[in-house]
Amino acid sequence: MQDLTRAQILRASVLAGLAALTLSTHVFVAVDRVRVKVLQTPTAATVGLVRATTAAYPQVNVLRPPFALIARINSASAGTSRFSITVDGSPVCERDVAGGGSRRVDCAVVGAWNPTIEHDVAIQGPPTAWTLEYLELATHHGNTGGAHYLMVLPASSGRYVRPGADWVIAIWLMLIAAMLLLPVPRPLPRWIERLHRLVAGAVVLELAISQCSQWVSPYRIVLSAGTFASFLVLLFALRLWAVGRS
Repeated sequence: MQDLTRAQILRASVLAGLAALTLSTHVFVAVDRVRVKVLQTPTAATVGLVRATTAAYPQVNVLRPPFALIARINSASAGTSRFSITVDGSPVCERDVAGGGSRRVDCAVVGAWNPTIEHDVAIQGPPTAWTLEYLELATHHGNTGGAHYLMVLPASSGRYVRPGADWVIAIWLMLIAAMLLLPVPRPLPRWIERLHRLVAGAVVLELAISQCSQWVSPYRIVLSAGTFASFLVLLFALRLWAVGRS
């Protein structure tokens, strides 16, 4: 076994700690997924106002703040106009929306939410012609599926189940052991090494973006436990291959 220096052990501990931090804060093992379209047909504004109620959609009362409000506004006027959105009379957000086409607006409902009543969503815009094409209340702003499964939540949302502390500690220790004990592969064809560097760089970048997402944007990006595990396998792919060959 190779002699390990204090610097190597410290480096492995720090890198494994960063991975464990992401695992404990931005990885989910379970998450609620509710999407309710509360506007079924495009609605033109009347005196700059469009209202929608949730009377026909009691499933919205499953939602708990913070949750996503997603609207699509089509303004025929040139330039940018200011739109304000309220829920049950309480301000949710204000957005500047460019005219000349359909634009998506993302907001987060973070205030009081009574799950026993019908709710009223009002969008106030300019008195010129514009149309609310789409309105949705949801637990999340968007998601991907399959092997690369992530969710885009409101920045302040923590409504997902994280891995337990025992799993986080176990993964931290396993990563330290992998970095210190797995053999470094013998020189490989240059294209394989470059491909792995590219893939590893993309993985590290995505993990960093996920970890920082709620500080630099209105969104919190969280990864599924399966996707996180796949990322770790990709990062250690060459070392695991070397173990397999030996």
